[in-house]
Amino acid sequence: MLKLLLSPAAAFLSGYIIRRGFMDGIAGLMIARSVSYQTFAKYAKLLEYQRSETKVNPQ
Repeated sequence: MLKLLLSPAAAFLSGYIIRRGFMDGIAGLMIARSVSYQTFAKYAKLLEYQRSETKVNPQ
């Protein structure tokens, strides 16, 4: 759950600040935002999958 919250922020900061996306203006902001959202969606889907697997196969 913690990774779901921290990874998108880290991806945004990495793309926008560290890789200097701010130098590209609005395009850099939109790309950093898109990467951040994609990271969030990836971890949200993974968490959803793990929770459904636990319900189906309690071990």
